[in-house]
Amino acid sequence: MSVVDVMRSKEHFCCAGPVSAEDVKEAQSALGCAFAEDYRKYVQELGVACFDGHELTGICPSPRLNVVEATRRARLRHPELAKSWYVIEELNMDAVMICQDASGSVHEVVPGGRPCQIASSLKAYIEL
Repeated sequence: MSVVDVMRSKEHFCCAGPVSAEDVKEAQSALGCAFAEDYRKYVQELGVACFDGHELTGICPSPRLNVVEATRRARLRHPELAKSWYVIEELNMDAVMICQDASGSVHEVVPGGRPCQIASSLKAYIEL
């Protein structure tokens, strides 16, 4: 099953709809980093998605859920955040963020703590 299939199978799934490959390239360029293959596939096919209490970032007009805006906010709050990482979810609890890097690794970022790898891919994170 692809990451998109896993998301679609989740309870209370909803999404905004597909975006163009050009939109994905523009978001990567705006952040100066490359998205992991599974994240690119997700945003291109779904734009942004919510399910089972998760609200993932993506490409959409909402500044709260837009990956570019969420990552820019995170970089301001956490200057030590690797420039190759982007925010895939803001948990809105104790300012905890979930970030991904171009290799696909998913990391939990806690203010005042060291980032910790929690999954090897977006799909693995969703299946936690």
